[in-house]
Amino acid sequence: MSIGTTTLLFISTAIIFWVPNYGEYVLKANHDHVLAVFVIVSISGPVLGIIVGGAIVDNYAGGYEGKKSSLFTLFFAVMAVLCSLPVKMISSIYLFGLCLWGVLFFGGAVIPNAQGIMISSLKPELRAVGNSISVVLQCLLGFIPAPFVYGVIYNYSKSYDQKLAIALVLWYSIVGVLFYVIGTYYRFKKMEEEEEKESIKTTAENLRNDKNNINIQFTEINESEKHMNDHEGDIKKIEIKQL
Repeated sequence: MSIGTTTLLFISTAIIFWVPNYGEYVLKANHDHVLAVFVIVSISGPVLGIIVGGAIVDNYAGGYEGKKSSLFTLFFAVMAVLCSLPVKMISSIYLFGLCLWGVLFFGGAVIPNAQGIMISSLKPELRAVGNSISVVLQCLLGFIPAPFVYGVIYNYSKSYDQKLAIALVLWYSIVGVLFYVIGTYYRFKKMEEEEEKESIKTTAENLRNDKNNINIQFTEINESEKHMNDHEGDIKKIEIKQL
């Protein structure tokens, strides 16, 4: 899950650094229009994604610890990929902004849920360490290399395809989806094993309780038989005395 999140952070960082330049010099859009689209998209997309994604997971998946939360997170990640696919064919700053908004919206829906799932999947004593490792990976593989990688790709490809760099950066979200698929698979497998262990434990407790109930019933039966035998003995004694 953490590695998948780094891909989205990589993309968002590259967007912050390079989209204004891309809109003005590659799409040849007006500077003011580029800034207006960039500001609206970069603020509204992720903020609404975080709010809507968190609300959906809380209401329909039972929160981070719910079994379906991974599926919702994977769905959001797939939608972010789908929004990124047409960018290489788009020449309008407004259509490009719309695709970018979809990437940031669904990416915003992914990140907090993925982080919550990752932390809740760890044992309490490992959560601080796990969160620290996750932050280090996000910085090393997400925030830090994004501007440099885009610049290198653009410098090598601008002579024959100026849109290739932004397309590859956005399509990098496919790698994140693959990691989310792997994470979802292993999380489901782990939760099924835990449910199976819990079922076995519950069955064993039920059998133990049934055994205790049976022993109690046998004890009661033995005590009843003992009382009956004592009562019969008393009756025989009375009959002997009468004779």
